[in-house]
Amino acid sequence: MDGPLAVYRRFGASLCPPGQMPCHDLLAAMACVDPTLVTTEVLPVAVDTSGGAWGQTVVDTCPLARSRSGRPELPADGNAEADGNPVAVAVDVDVPRLRRLVRDSSATPSCNIVKVRTNVVA
Repeated sequence: MDGPLAVYRRFGASLCPPGQMPCHDLLAAMACVDPTLVTTEVLPVAVDTSGGAWGQTVVDTCPLARSRSGRPELPADGNAEADGNPVAVAVDVDVPRLRRLVRDSSATPSCNIVKVRTNVVA
């Protein structure tokens, strides 16, 4: 795993505390293999196709904030809410388990690392 992760260490480490690096692509792949690795919330998601954030994924987190506050009746805060499609968005990850899975898979021949799930939830 040292070679494939080198680019993350070189460029992404400038965004993290010393000794850490982002691993969003790796996390996304591992979550596809084992969805219990992340906690998800269904939120409105859209892709900006005409504005200043063209191509950016936009997630409306207002419903999540309201539900976590225990006060879903709170009025809107003045920000526009998204009209996006409901999508399961990862909002938390079991970091120690992710690290363990990565370490374990790096010691295993690549053809045996994962059994890819074939069922897709729409």
